[in-house]
Parts: sequence; structure tokens; C-alpha cells
Amino acid sequence: MDNTHERLGFSGAWVYCPAQPEIAKQYPDEVSWYAEWGTLAHSMLETGLKRGVRPSSLIPPGEGKEYTTEHGHTFSYEDQLEMKECASETYDYVQERLQELIDKGDSPKLYSERKLFIRSTGRDDLGGTADVIIISSTSMEVIDLKTGKGTYVLPSIPQLKLCALGAIEDPDIDTDNVEQVILTISQPRYFSSDKHRHILTTKSELSEYLVSFVSPQADWTDDGNAPAIPTPEGCKYCPARKPGRCKALEQEVSRTITGKAVPIYDVTPDDINKFKEVVLYDNNKLSAVLDMIPLVTNFCKDLEEHAIDIILHGERIDGYKVIETKGRQSWKDSEEVAQLLHGTKIAKNAFKKTVKTPKQVMSLDPSKQLAEKLKPLIVPGKTSKKLVLDTMPGKSVAPIDQFKPVTQSEIDAVTKQESAVEELPDFLL
Repeated sequence: MDNTHERLGFSGAWVYCPAQPEIAKQYPDEVSWYAEWGTLAHSMLETGLKRGVRPSSLIPPGEGKEYTTEHGHTFSYEDQLEMKECASETYDYVQERLQELIDKGDSPKLYSERKLFIRSTGRDDLGGTADVIIISSTSMEVIDLKTGKGTYVLPSIPQLKLCALGAIEDPDIDTDNVEQVILTISQPRYFSSDKHRHILTTKSELSEYLVSFVSPQADWTDDGNAPAIPTPEGCKYCPARKPGRCKALEQEVSRTITGKAVPIYDVTPDDINKFKEVVLYDNNKLSAVLDMIPLVTNFCKDLEEHAIDIILHGERIDGYKVIETKGRQSWKDSEEVAQLLHGTKIAKNAFKKTVKTPKQVMSLDPSKQLAEKLKPLIVPGKTSKKLVLDTMPGKSVAPIDQFKPVTQSEIDAVTKQESAVEELPDFLL
């Protein structure tokens, strides 16, 4: 799998913001846990398609254990199983589409993780990778795997159109007889039955898109005076979205919540309330604000992450502190747990539709007779950092890697003082 990126990548923000390629060069391209989750799932899909086997049958990178990448992100065995299932759902869709074409007497060709370029623009820096391309006698389908759960991705995104244009220009892909082009998003983890969605276009329409938008937009990025144009889509993964890096983004956030270009760090609740009263009675303004809500939300999240980082490096922010939280535990293999519980006294109460959570199951066994057998099957909850109001100002907060286990005597002493314990050791959860 080729993870290199062109200056004007098919999934790049330059299609929304012509200044983005130059602005982004000033900052490191950070790889998030979620992005790496997606990269691993894409690798499994590629391997499955090239070997002709469903990704669920592949051995995950951790080989049954936790797996830590070169970027320092750790994925539990359960994470890896979910990646395999995500890749497998897209694999199944691809196989279904191939079989449909074969049943019609066609001889489709399949391309996976194909590196493509659009050089008819006179550029060598406009390229990207297509997850899946299916070529039949009269049509082409470009399929892009999206691994996110939260955002519904439309197949009309520029990325798919650019992949299709790249495939048309690829000398080793025969598209001479192709006129109909199907652009497909495969999003197995999105909470909807609509996991594989399409739009139809044609080579002629794509050629017009290349001339009217792609070429002039790409050339605009060469202009040193090109403006920064903040949009929810363009700013979401741009490294310049971090606080203090992009003035245009901060001005757009301010304009969205106040109706005017007030410096974002000078905005007051009164500014927001006055604008809210105006927006509530103007549907056009309300629509414009709703379009930009993702931009504001992501800006606020990045600002919170920045504050957490500052506090964990020993600085103070008046009124705030950082605490460590743990996510819910889960099972490595629910079927194995079910077999282990079968015939035990707690089996009757240990299930809903499936096995209850480790914490719930353990609470059903006060004698702890099953504890030693069940512990190896538990996946610990993910540890995360959370910014909260500091109700005891003046108390220093240690970085989370300095937290020490709390003893029972310490807990009892704190309880007598009517102070809340923020984090308990596992044996008390």
C-alpha cells in the first residue's frame, strides 16, 4: 500500500482552499489514531482483494495481541477484528458487483490501491490512490472505502471524481469504450442501512469538470496570494486548523457565531446572544450558520486538545484541569466467554442479546470463582484525557502518566473528608 501523498492529492483540501498546500507545508502532518485505523483497514481490503480471500480470514497485524504502529498508536485485538470486518463488508460489495457483471456475460477487470495521476493538466503533482476500480465493457465503477462512523460521506465528493479522471488517463486501464461512470462510497461502520451509495456520471461530464474546475483550481494553488477559504470539508484534516495557525479559520468561526469578523479570542457571550436573536428570525442566515456548524465544532475540539496539551506540559489554565478517564471494558471473544459461562450459576443473568459487559458479568460473581478464567478475555477500556472545570483551584494537577494507584486506606481517608475520588483502580470499578 502506497502511503505517499502528492502536493495536490485527490483527497486534499486544495479543492476547497487554494492556499492550503502552501499553508500546510509550515506544519507537520500529524497522523491521528483514527486515520491510522483507516489505513490498516484499507491495507486489509487491498490484501484481501489481491489474494482473493475475505479480509476476515486474514491474520491481523497484532497476531492476536495489541499492535502498536510506528506512529505510536496502539490498537487492541478487538480493534483489529473490527478493521477486518469493516474491510470484509467492502470486499463483499466488490465481489457482488463483479459477479453481477459476470452474470451479464461481461469480463470485468479489477484494480486495487491504484496510484493515479491527472497529467493532462500539465502537472506532475496532481495525483492520488483509488481504493477499487472495476472496469466493464461499457462502464467504470470507482469505489472508495470510508471507515468513519460519525460523518455520512456523499459519493459526490471531489475525491471520487478525481480518481475517475485519473483512471481515465491511466494508460494501462482501458476505458476507451466506457461512457457511464459509477462513483461509490462504501462506509460499513456508518449507523445506517445505506452503507454503499452511488451517483452516476459520464466521461463527458467528468471531462467538463476537469476543464471548468480541476485545472483552474490546481493552477490557483500556485498563486502566492491565493486566499485561505475555510470550509468544514477543507479544514477538517488540514494541519493548519490547530489554534493560532490560520487567521482565516479563526475569522470564519467568529463570523459564524457573531455575524461579524470580531477577533475570535475577543468574542463575548453577549456577541453570540445578539447574533442568535437575529438568526432565529432569518431562515437564510440560519441555513448559512447550520452549514458552518461542523467548522465551529471542530475548531472548539482542537482548542480543547490544545488546552489539554498545555496543562499536561506543566502549565496552568485558570479554572481548568485535566483528568484521566477509562472507557468501557469489552470482551476479546464473546463466543468464548459464552462457552465459559455455559452451565455456571450466573449464566442466566449474564446475557442480554449477547454477553453483558465484563463489569456487569463480574458483579454477578461475588465469589470471584470465574474471575481468573475471565480476566484473560477482557479488553481494557481505552484511556483518554478530559478537560474539566477545576472546582478546587490552586491544587496542582500531575500529568496523567504520573498518577499512582490509590490504596484503600487513602480512599477511606478522602471519603471522610467528603472529597470525590476522580479515578479508582480497576479492582474498585
